[in-house]
Formats: sequence, C-alpha cells, structure tokens
Amino acid sequence: MTRDGLTVEYYYLDNMPGKEKIVDQYVDQAFKVIQFFNAKYGKYPYPEFRIVESYVEGVAVEFSRLIQMGQIRVNAEPAEDTTFIHEIAHQWFHAIIGNNSEKESFLDEGFADFSMMYYVEKQGNAANGFKSIQVDESSFETAIASTNDEVGDNANPVFYGKGRQAIYQLYRSVGEEKFDAFMKEYFERYKFKNASIKGLLETIEDVLGKETRDMMDKALFRPNFVLNPEYRLSEEEKTAYFREQFKELYHSSLAQIPDLPFETMSRIMDKALQGEPLAIVVSDPVSKEADKQQKIIVEQLADILQFSGIKPEIITERQMLKKKMKKRSGSQ
Repeated sequence: MTRDGLTVEYYYLDNMPGKEKIVDQYVDQAFKVIQFFNAKYGKYPYPEFRIVESYVEGVAVEFSRLIQMGQIRVNAEPAEDTTFIHEIAHQWFHAIIGNNSEKESFLDEGFADFSMMYYVEKQGNAANGFKSIQVDESSFETAIASTNDEVGDNANPVFYGKGRQAIYQLYRSVGEEKFDAFMKEYFERYKFKNASIKGLLETIEDVLGKETRDMMDKALFRPNFVLNPEYRLSEEEKTAYFREQFKELYHSSLAQIPDLPFETMSRIMDKALQGEPLAIVVSDPVSKEADKQQKIIVEQLADILQFSGIKPEIITERQMLKKKMKKRSGSQ
C-alpha cells in the first residue's frame, strides 16, 4: 500500500482465515505511527517500510526500514499493539539516529519506549499513555546512562522504564512545543550519524538552556532516579488508574471465557469494576482461632479490592444483613 510517496508492505504467513483484514489494519496503523513521528521528530527518509512476520514468538526486532514481528493472533487489535509502535519508533532511534547500543542503550530503547507512549497518549488512550509512566515509583541503583554490562539483568526497567521516565520529565518540564522543537533539532544533528549521551545533553543545553541540561544530566547519571513528585499521579489518581487497568484486564480476559461460572472471583471482580456494589459478609464466629483467621482473610481481600479501586461493604452482623434483605424483598 502506498500513501504520500511511502510504501508499506507486510510479509505474512497465510495460515489463518481472515488474516488479510488484520494485516491491512496493521499497515494502516503503520502509516499513522510514521506520520506522527514525521511531524514530531523529522521525516522518515526512505520510500518504503516493511513488516515481516516470523515463527519466532515473544521477540520483535528492528532493522533499518524493516521490523520483524511474531505471528499475528486471531484476536489481534493493531491499534492497541504497543510493541508494534515501539518497533516502528526504532526507525528514528537506532536506524536513523544511531548510537552505541552496548554502551548507551538508553538512547535507543528509552526514546523508542517514550515515543510509543507519546503516540498512544496523543491517540486519546490515557490509560496506556503517560499515566503508565507517572505511576512508576520504583528505583534502581544503576544509573540510566549505564552500559549493558553495568545494568546486567535490569536492562528493561532501567533503559526502557526509567529511560522513558527521564524523557517524560524533560517533556513535562519544558512543555510539548519546546520539547518537539528540541527533538527536531536532535534529529537534524544526528540523522545518519551516531548520537551520544554527551551530544544529547549538548543539544538540550543549546535548545532548552543549561538548567534543563543539568536536570537531565542528574536524571541520567545519578543512581536511584525517580520522577519528580509534581509529575507523578496523586494517590487518588493512582487508584483511578489501577481501577481502569484492572477493569480492562478482566473485561478482556472474560470475553475469551464466555462459559465461566458467575460465582467465580473473576466474574465478581469484573462486575464490581463495572460499578455493581460488592459486600463481604463475615460469618458468625465458631471459635477464637476461626474468628482470627477470618479477620485476616477479610483484611487481605479488602486490600486487594481497594488496590483495584473497589470499596466493598463489610458486613459483620449477619442479622443486620437478614433485615436488609427482608426489607428489600418486602419493598419489591
């Protein structure tokens, strides 16, 4: 398929009914993502872009003008496939703007992951956009600017997770317009060249000022980086965020298991997340030991539910419940 001088091709295995329709949706999504990064960073310089499906599962890999993806699922939703967006972002960060991925992996993985979030956010998908960056309060002794050898098994949380947070902090501190202007300058300076963290910081200073450079320098080189408090979600916002995440998770999972009994905990969680009131009824105590165990279970269950944004009513007096039920049945 060709649009505005760019041809996008998807090479896939003809092993599933209706697959061509999903492939067309992926191609359409690729055009949208490329157009977004064209506007935000700089124009994709090649006349073609290719996606190749392979039998290798769980691994997506970027190359110049091409990305390799795993096999398309029957229920695939291209607009929600964040891995697909991340791999396209690598066309800008590692294919066009090169870097030493052994010594400064943040420059490709951090920017590709932030760019994925940036695109998702601007499509109106707040739950999987910037909020997912704002909710992360973890920290690591290894600095974001570490080498692959130094980061060891923490490459994903440091280069991807903390990396996108540092870039998000930069974005928030200067605003979208100035951030986009900086990214366009960074693109112009380093397209078809190898960038470095030193060069990145120099570009930040030239475009955004020394104070902003110093802030980014600390974020990248100091251990235990965490997002500045003013850019994190409040406790109330976090509760609402996790509720939406769990709501989407349960709804998606249960849609694939239509025959699951309504008495299961998953069904109960799904209904509660959809807004139905939930009550936990405590049984009458039969012994001190049983009463103690029951209280522990109720507390643990209430904590799990509240973490999901569900506030259950806890009824400890069974006679009170009987009166309520009798009153409701009598009024109907």
